Amino acid sequence: MITSPTRRLRRHLRWASAALSALSALAVLSTASAQTPDGHTNPAQGPFPSASAVDFKYLLDAPAGRRGFVGVGKPGKGFVFGDGRRARFWGVNISGKSVFVPEATIVRVADVLARAGCNMVRLEAIDSAGGLLDAPNATTSRRLDEARLALIDAWAFELRRRGIYYYFDLLDFRQFRADDGVASVADVGRAARPYACFDRRLIALQKEYATQLLTHRNPRTGLRYVDDPALALVEICNEHGLLIRPQALGSLADPYAEALQRKWNAWLLARYGSRARIASAWAAGGATSLAPGEDPALGTVRLPDLAAASRVRVADGVRFCTATQAAYFAEMRAHLRSIGLRVPVTATVSSDSMADVASTSGMDFTAGNIYADHPVFAGRDWQGAFLFNDANPLRGASAWHAGAALASLRWRGKPVVVREWATVWPNRYRCTAVPEMAAYAALHDVDAVLLFGYQIATKPEELSDFDHQADPAVWGLFGHGAAAFLRPGAPAAARVRVLHSPERLAAWPCTVSDVHRVGWFGGADNLAGPTQATSRGAAAHAEAGMRGAVKALIPGYAPDRLATATEGVYIALGGRVVRNTAAGRMRTQTLLSASLAGEMTPAAGHAFGPWRLKTGSSIAALMATSLDGKPFGSSRHYTVKMVTQAANTGQRMEPAGPGAPARFRIADWGRSPVVTLGRASGTATILTLHGQTLLSLGMVDGAWELVVRDGRAGLLCDTGSISGTLFGHRITTVADRFVTVPVTIAPRKGSP
Repeated sequence: MITSPTRRLRRHLRWASAALSALSALAVLSTASAQTPDGHTNPAQGPFPSASAVDFKYLLDAPAGRRGFVGVGKPGKGFVFGDGRRARFWGVNISGKSVFVPEATIVRVADVLARAGCNMVRLEAIDSAGGLLDAPNATTSRRLDEARLALIDAWAFELRRRGIYYYFDLLDFRQFRADDGVASVADVGRAARPYACFDRRLIALQKEYATQLLTHRNPRTGLRYVDDPALALVEICNEHGLLIRPQALGSLADPYAEALQRKWNAWLLARYGSRARIASAWAAGGATSLAPGEDPALGTVRLPDLAAASRVRVADGVRFCTATQAAYFAEMRAHLRSIGLRVPVTATVSSDSMADVASTSGMDFTAGNIYADHPVFAGRDWQGAFLFNDANPLRGASAWHAGAALASLRWRGKPVVVREWATVWPNRYRCTAVPEMAAYAALHDVDAVLLFGYQIATKPEELSDFDHQADPAVWGLFGHGAAAFLRPGAPAAARVRVLHSPERLAAWPCTVSDVHRVGWFGGADNLAGPTQATSRGAAAHAEAGMRGAVKALIPGYAPDRLATATEGVYIALGGRVVRNTAAGRMRTQTLLSASLAGEMTPAAGHAFGPWRLKTGSSIAALMATSLDGKPFGSSRHYTVKMVTQAANTGQRMEPAGPGAPARFRIADWGRSPVVTLGRASGTATILTLHGQTLLSLGMVDGAWELVVRDGRAGLLCDTGSISGTLFGHRITTVADRFVTVPVTIAPRKGSP
């Protein structure tokens, strides 16, 4: 339901009262300026820089858990706290070795995260090498390492008291060991994929570990983890299951292959009753039916090859895999409930397969990943050269891009968590990532959005593929993204119900499809089988394609405006979110936030809401945030930040060569310091609000931040000795130091 502007404004004013008491907006950044040999300024000096000059911790509600345990509201209503308030989370992943760092570093990082408006941390892969289950000299993975458990306790305590919730990922990279009682332990690999979702011994070990961890009493808080309401979410397994790598079904190690084949044959008998009925059903689906000697009563029907078997045989294979996964998830969830866990639980499989995601629909929420320019490899994954396309994600609007991918994640009205997302370094366009994700996550009314990742342990002062802690192009906008996503703002769009027939969900591959491109215009809710539309503004839709979905979602959507979608302009919420794939650019506007991101045209200015930007920077992202709860134009306390590109010193890409799966490879990863290439330019960067020029700066690339409060304006620029004007006053920038001037507000047209 769309609330009135007056009602929304009252909510904004309540937020503002908290913001004004918490902000020290013109405080100088703690990092000192540093000049690289080529004269470019590094705005992110040090491994853990502030995301912004503005302190966004006013978005947090400390201590975490004060409103009770996180739960699931009515269908379509997302997460709720114990007191009934809506719970939404904007955060980061801290993974593996980065979790197990000195306590002084934990304290420092927790402060930086809180200042950036981060209210959730997913502690990911804590069971991996060097983690909780890797005790020195141990021959088993069944004992928690006490020293590392103490560091988990420290994280939970420090995050909790700042208003940051935490999220446990249980089975990720665990390496089972000789004395675990696991068959063929040398063959199961990390996390025993996919054996851990059907083997009884491996499931028992997972239950044991979950009990050890979640019933441990944290001496810092005095609470067992199951009793700590700051623990918000729990994930049974990370990217696991039978369908995430279906090609492995034909090469499973024994005795697991034999065990799974027995389960498969028992499932077939339960479904069909006899060999003759199986043979008849499978023959109707293609030339390949039961082979001589295949008999479910004898357990000899082979596991299906999903790439080569007949259509019906494949469909049954998919149904069996999803049923096996769903049973494992349900069993693990029941165990977690039995030991006292109250918060929502999920399991993560592959976001690429609708059948795979559907197998998790019995969980409390669905979760998935959304990446742009994820590295690919010419050989085995994570071995050899990292290959990238270095393409602008905003030039795409396929079913695999952000808005459409979000439309595939919600099932049966359950909450949705984007537990990993990023536009991956060294992609030059990654400055678009925060405004894009904040906009579409809000459009889809997503419940949690977690950047992957925040790297602490290994050279955090440098950029790397999934490391954003020192990246001005991404981390520099993180607080603005938090404000855009977490605060009350524009209402989420209506949802269209996307119905998946049993036949479609059993087909292979069953991937996201063109119908999910409805996600560029509004939300979606996926359901299996026929159903009736029940909510106003939503309609049943059975895969008629994007055009039909849009018509169902937006009654009366004019044909000419629908045509613009096919020409590369995707308009949502009446123009509050506009994606122009032909130009590689998007813009957003709400009462309290606005953004412009993508490829810029130096000769033209680009309007977004009441703002207008003209810049010589070819790639840029700018976000504006009101800090006093008043719309732009009447606000007297707001901030604007612009970022462009960032790189390690000396990093270098080169063509990947013919036949490679992507265009470029990393020839040199480079080193610190991080540079943003800011330099003087004859083409000024000009920012206006309601026609008044706030800033004119003779600069290209680099990053700058404007803060207006109490009749003064401050400009923080990462590049020194740049001339320009600020609210009509002549200025020259000093790298990483505020330049302040009194604010003169020009009378708006029509004002007395």
